[in-house]
This record gives sequence, C-alpha cells and structure tokens, in this order.
Amino acid sequence: MTWQDDDGGKLESKLSEIVAAVIVAGEREFRENLRKDEERLEKERIEREAREAEERAERERQRLARIAELNQMRIDALLESGKLMRQAAELRALIPQVREALSSHADVDSQSLGEWEAWARAEADKLDPVLSGQILQHLRAPTLDQE
Repeated sequence: MTWQDDDGGKLESKLSEIVAAVIVAGEREFRENLRKDEERLEKERIEREAREAEERAERERQRLARIAELNQMRIDALLESGKLMRQAAELRALIPQVREALSSHADVDSQSLGEWEAWARAEADKLDPVLSGQILQHLRAPTLDQE
C-alpha cells in the first residue's frame, strides 16, 4: 500500500490508518511465517518417521537374513554330524572284521593287532560327532546374541 497527500487530506492526517495497515500487514506476515514453519516442521517429521521406518525395516531384513544364515549353518553342521557318525560307525564295524580276517594270519601278532585296534577306535572316536563335540554346533537353535 502507498499513501500520499491527496484530496482526502495530508499524509500526516492518515498516520493512524498507515500504522494500522502496517500492523495488520506485519501480523499477516507473522502468521504466514508461523504457518510455513509448521508445514516445514510437519514435513520434516514425516520424512524423519519414514526414514526411521525404512531403517527399522532394513534392520529387520538383516536380522531375518542372519537368522536364515545361522539356520543354514546349523543344517550344514547337522549333515556333517550325520556324515561323521556314519564314518565313525564304519570304522568301528571294520575293526572286528579286520580282527576276524587277520586271526588266521600267522604274520600278524596279537600285540600289533591290538595296537592297530586301539588306534582305529581312537580315530573313530575323533570322527564321532558326539565324542568330538562337533554335535554342539547344531544342538541348540541359533540366536543372534550368540555371536
């Protein structure tokens, strides 16, 4: 708005009108700035909440992926236990078969055969997942706090 001397009077006579118009314009500007600030803050809040939700979703995805990985490792260890258990059982089954087969061989003395049996049993025990402790890799369900 602009004011000047005119037929309605001199500028000095319009001071109260001018002051009122300036106050109204200032109040309007003040309220507009408040509204813009509220809109900006609301937009920032919405963006922050969306970012936090995305971060939570990503953490959950990573957690689930890690649990799946740990479960697969547990399955792999279980399969390995089965393989080792079979190998240990095969060695244990082999010992009496070898004893039987060599019992008629005069060139194999009982002390050598006994030492071999002890060694073969020890090797079977090393393979045995229960005796070796390998079974502990899959005995309990995995948890993320075990890492």
